[in-house]
Amino acid sequence: MHKISKSTIIRTIVLLVMMLNQVLALFGHSPLPFSDDQINEGVSTVLTILASFWSWWKNNNFTKESILAQHHLNSLKKDKSTKAKPNS
Repeated sequence: MHKISKSTIIRTIVLLVMMLNQVLALFGHSPLPFSDDQINEGVSTVLTILASFWSWWKNNNFTKESILAQHHLNSLKKDKSTKAKPNS
């Protein structure tokens, strides 16, 4: 039996709510009690926070040594994964 993931359900609900919001806005209703400026500032703030966390979380290699070390690590991981697979 295939089970739908929680993330799929959440994305679908968010999509439906946003579509409903868009339709209401199209007909002149403002279901969200925010001004355009407040929404713009909120979206910009959220995107800045997300970009900051994403940049912080990822392994950013800027120096020549760190780039070489990352290539070495990737090759070690690749060798390990190919050795773990049984021969067919």
